[in-house]
Amino acid sequence: MEIEFEYLLSEDKTTVTPQAKVIRIDLNTGLPQTKIWSYPEKSEKLPQKAQFRSESDNSKTQTFWADFDNPRYFTSDRQTRIYVLSQIHVDEKEKPRNKVLQKEFIYEFNPTTGKLTMLDRSNVIASRQMITIFHDFEAYQIRRAQEEKETYTNRTTEIYSLASKKLLTRTSGKGHAQVYFSENQEPYLQVQDYIAYKESASNPRENMTYAQIGNQKYEAVFRNYLQNGKKVDSSDVESPASSERKEYKAGKYSYFTYLDPATGLARLGYRIGTSDKIIPLTPSTSRSFAHFSPGNAYIVVSELPAKTVNGKQKFDLQNLWVFDAATAKLIRKIEKPLPKSKGWGVDAFYEDVVYISSNVSSFNSYLHLPTGTLSQVLPNANNTYENSGVLYGSKQGLLSLQPPPVTYVDDKMISFAGQGPFLTHDNRWYIEAGDFAKAIDATLVRSKKSITFTKGSKKLTVSASDKEAVFHAGKAYIPLERLNESLGVVAAFTDYASTSDRYSYDVLRLFTEDLREDQVAADPEKHEFIEDFELIYNSYYEVENGKMVAKPTVGMQGYYSGNTTLVFKDGRLKNAYATIDRSILRNINLQRAADLDSIYGKSKVDKIGKYTLRWYEMNSYFLIFEYRSNTIRGVAYIAKS
Repeated sequence: MEIEFEYLLSEDKTTVTPQAKVIRIDLNTGLPQTKIWSYPEKSEKLPQKAQFRSESDNSKTQTFWADFDNPRYFTSDRQTRIYVLSQIHVDEKEKPRNKVLQKEFIYEFNPTTGKLTMLDRSNVIASRQMITIFHDFEAYQIRRAQEEKETYTNRTTEIYSLASKKLLTRTSGKGHAQVYFSENQEPYLQVQDYIAYKESASNPRENMTYAQIGNQKYEAVFRNYLQNGKKVDSSDVESPASSERKEYKAGKYSYFTYLDPATGLARLGYRIGTSDKIIPLTPSTSRSFAHFSPGNAYIVVSELPAKTVNGKQKFDLQNLWVFDAATAKLIRKIEKPLPKSKGWGVDAFYEDVVYISSNVSSFNSYLHLPTGTLSQVLPNANNTYENSGVLYGSKQGLLSLQPPPVTYVDDKMISFAGQGPFLTHDNRWYIEAGDFAKAIDATLVRSKKSITFTKGSKKLTVSASDKEAVFHAGKAYIPLERLNESLGVVAAFTDYASTSDRYSYDVLRLFTEDLREDQVAADPEKHEFIEDFELIYNSYYEVENGKMVAKPTVGMQGYYSGNTTLVFKDGRLKNAYATIDRSILRNINLQRAADLDSIYGKSKVDKIGKYTLRWYEMNSYFLIFEYRSNTIRGVAYIAKS
C-alpha cells in the first residue's frame, strides 16, 4: 500500500482542499487499486490578493504554495498509525518577498476508513518549519512563538505524544529535542532546556553547559522520555546493565543485553529458569544489539566486531546473527548482509520478515528469518525506497513484503497463490514453482527431496538441497531465469505500466516459444500492430555459422506488447526487443557492456552497423546486447525454435 496526499485548487482559484489517495496492491496479481478521499470541510481559503482569476487580473500581488510532506508511519502492538504534515504559505509576489501567511497542520490518517483528523495547527509566520514529527519516536514538536520572540525562559515550545495525544513537556524556545537510542536499541527523546543560573560554590560554572545573554547565564538541563511518555533518568537509558534493563522471555530462557566485564562491550546472553548464571551468545570482542521478533520467536543481532585503528576502537563492520529464541540455537550468521552499504540497522519485524534500513535507501532490504532470503526494496511510483511492510495486511507465509510485479506469460496475467515474484540482492527474480508451472501449462511433481517440471519434451528437476532454490512451508521458489532457460520461455523483460490516474507499477513480461502471431493479432487491446513495420524495423537478428547477422524483415510483421517489440517470422516468434530503459531479468540498473560477462558467462562479439553486439547462447534462445562506447543501448532475444 502507498499513500499520497495533496491539496487541490478549486475551479474558482479561491480555496485549497486536502485529498488522500490510497493505493493498495492485490497480492494475488500485483495490480494496484486506488481509493481517493477528499475533505472539503478542511478546505482553506486563500487571501484575495493570492487568488488568480485571469491573465489580465493585476490584483494578484501575492503567490502561494500548498503541499504535504511524506506521511510518517509508526508501528507498535501490531498497529500502524499514520501522520502527515502540510503547509500553506503565501508571499508577496514582488521583492522583498515578505511572507504574509503561514499555516501548518499535523494530521492523523486512517487508510481503512479514510478519516483525516487534525491534531494541531500553527498560524505563526516564520522563516522555519513550526511543526516537526520526530524520527523513530512517536511524538511531535510545535513552536508557538516567532523565532525573534523566543527566549531562554519563556516555555513557548510544546512536545506531544502522538500515541496518547498528551503533552509530554514544554521547553524554552531556545531549547531543542533529539531522539537517541539506548544500548538496548530502545528510542528515547532527550530534551535540552534552559533555566536561569545563579553561580555558587556548590554549582561551579565549569561543570555545566550554559548560555550567556548580557550578565545573565542560563544553565542547560536535560530531560529524557521513553516512548510511553515516562520521564526517566539518564542512567536508565545509557547503560544496558542498569536496574531498568529489559528482559525477553521465551519458554525457560530469559534473554538480555549486558556489558562484558573484561571488554566493556555489550553482549547478548541468557539465563535458564531461575538460575543466575549468564550464558553468552555473542562474542566478547564485538558490540551486539539484539532485536526480538513479535512473540519473541526470533532474536536478530547486529554484531559490530571491534578493531583497533591508530590506537582507537572502531566498529564499522556489521554482521547479522539470527537465533531461535525457543532453543537459544544459532540459525544462521550472515556476514556483511549489505556489503555496499556503509551502515544499516534492523528496523521492524512483520511476522517472519524483518525490514533492514540502510544509510543508502536503495539498499533497504527484507530478510526472511526462516530461510535467510534477502530481497530488495524496490522504488515506488515516486521513486522512493519505502517500507511497504508497514501497511500490508497479514504477512503470514510471505518471504518478502515488496509488492510483486504484475507478471504476464504470453500476455496472460499470472495469479499468485501466496508469495509473488521478488528480487533478491544478487538481482535474481524468484517465483513460486506452482505459479510458474500453471502459467506455462507445465506439469509439476513434488517430493520430499525435489520438484520436477515437465513441459512437452523439456524437463527440469530441482533438488531440495539446491543452494539457488528456496524451499519453505511446502513451496519452492526458483530463479525465474533458470526456469525460463529450461522450459521454453524465450524472452523475458522487466517493464512498467500505469493506471488511469498515472500510478506507475512494475511488470514482468515473459514470452514462450509457443506464442503464435495469430494469437497476438487476435487481441489488439494487448498488442499494437506496427504500421509500416518494414520501414521502422528494416532488419532482425539471426545466427548463421556462429555469427550474429542482421537480415531484412521483408514479409515479416511486428507488434508492441507494453514496451517490448515482438517480431514474427512464418507465424512464430523470432525476435523480442526492448531499449535499455527496459531491462532483462538479471541486469537491473546495468549500463556497462563490460560487466555483462560476470553475469552471463563468456560472450561472443560481432559488429553490425553502428552497434557492437555482445551475445550469449542459452538453452532456448540467444541473448543479444547492443552497445556503443561500452554503453548498452538495447536488448534482444532470438528464439531457437
